[in-house]
Amino acid sequence: MKRTHCLLCCLLLLATLLFPAAAADTQDLHTLTQNALLQLQQDTPSPVFSPVGGDWIVFSLARAGLIQPEDAYANDYYKRIVQTVRETAPSVSLQNGALHPVKSTENARLILALTAIGKDPRQIGGWDLLQPFDDFNWIKRQGVNAVAYALLALDSHSYEPADASVRTQCVDYLLQTQTADGGWTLYGDSADSDVTAIVLQSLAAYREWPDVATAAARAIDCLSAMQLETGGFATGDAETTESTAQILLALCAWQIDAAADARFLKDGTSVLDALLAAYLPQQNAFRHRPAQPDADEMATQQAALALLAYERLVNGQPFLFDCTDVPLTADPTMPEPATETTAPTETTEPPEMPTEAATEPTKTAAPTEPTDPAAATQADPIAETTAPVTAASTQTTAVRPAATTAAPEPTADRTETTPHTGDDHAVLAAVLLLGLGTAALALSRKKEARHAS
Repeated sequence: MKRTHCLLCCLLLLATLLFPAAAADTQDLHTLTQNALLQLQQDTPSPVFSPVGGDWIVFSLARAGLIQPEDAYANDYYKRIVQTVRETAPSVSLQNGALHPVKSTENARLILALTAIGKDPRQIGGWDLLQPFDDFNWIKRQGVNAVAYALLALDSHSYEPADASVRTQCVDYLLQTQTADGGWTLYGDSADSDVTAIVLQSLAAYREWPDVATAAARAIDCLSAMQLETGGFATGDAETTESTAQILLALCAWQIDAAADARFLKDGTSVLDALLAAYLPQQNAFRHRPAQPDADEMATQQAALALLAYERLVNGQPFLFDCTDVPLTADPTMPEPATETTAPTETTEPPEMPTEAATEPTKTAAPTEPTDPAAATQADPIAETTAPVTAASTQTTAVRPAATTAAPEPTADRTETTPHTGDDHAVLAAVLLLGLGTAALALSRKKEARHAS
C-alpha cells in the first residue's frame, strides 16, 4: 500500500513538472512569433503593395491581432493601396480590376491582406479586385500556384465570383496537374515541395470532395518522402526556411500537427523543430538557409505566417487564411476610376518560381503571394507562393500557355462621360487664333525671303 501511495505521488509530481513545461513551451512559441512580427512591423513602417515589405506583413500582423483596421499602420497602408489601385488598374489592358495582365497572384495577395484588415476588396479606389477572377483563363496563365492562390483569396471570406463555376474549375485544374509522384510543380514532372504545399493549403477547404481527399493523401505522403533528415525541406538542392514554412502551413491547413505526426519526424526532429532552428533570437528574425548568419526578411515573413498557423491549430481555431471572423467594411465614397488610360500591350512573361502564401501566401508565389522555390532568387503568401505566401522567396509565378480572350469592355458604371459645356466655344476660339497665327507667320517668312533676295 505504501509502495502504491509513493508511486502515485511520484506520478503526480512528474505531471506537475511536465505539464507546466509544455505550457511554457507554447507560451515561448507565442512570444517568439509575436516578437518576429513586431520586428517586421518596426523594419517596415510604411508597407506597400508588394510581396516583400508589404502585403504579407500587414496580413500577418492583422491575423495575429497586433494591428486593428482603425490603427494608423493599417489605415495608412489602406490609403496607399487605394492610390496604387487607382494608378495600376486603369493601366492594365483587361480593364476589369486586374492589377497585372498575367500575374493573378497580385490580386490574390492583395485580397488576402485587405480582407485581414476588414476592407472589402470589391470596392477599392472604384475597382472590384474580385471581378478578374471570373476569367479562369486569366487565373491559370501564371500556373499552378496562381490557381491555388485564387482559391485561397476567394475562400478567405467566402467571396462569390459572378461565374459560380470558377471554384470548380480551379479545383479540377489542380487535380489534373498533380504529378505522378503525388505533388505539384511549376516545371518538369517531379513534385516541388513549395508548390505542393501551396496547393495543399488551397485544397483544404474542399477536403470533403472525394477526389480532393485522395489527391491530398498522395501529396502528404509525397511531402513526407521529401523531408530532409534535419526535419526541414529544400528547394532545389538546398534547405530553406521558406520551404519548411510552407510545409508547416500545409500541414496546419490539413489539421496535422507538424511537431508530433510520425510521418514528419526524421530522427526525432520535426518540421517545427527545423523551422525554429533558423530563428535568430538577437534579431527577432529568421535566416534564409540554416548555415547563413544573417536574418532574411522573406524568410521571416513566411516563418511568422507558418507559426501563426500552427498556433491557431493548437488553439483549435480555423486555418490562418480563413478570415470569415473579420467583419468587412466598404468605402462608399470612393470615386470612380478615370478611363483615359493607355493600355499596354499584353505580353506573356517568362515563368518565375513560387514564393507567395497565403501565400501570393506568394514565395512568389508567389506564397507565392503570396516561399523559396527558386534557388537563384528568394521567394508572394498570395505572393507571392507567395503566398504567403508564397507567402516564399519570390512570388510564385509560372506562365502556362492559355487561349487568349478578348479583353472585356469597361463596364458602364466605370466610364466617366464629359458633358458639352460652354468650354466648347473656348476651344473654337483657340482654333481660330491658331489659324491666324499660322497665317501671320507665313506672311512674315515671305517678307524675309523677299528681303534676302
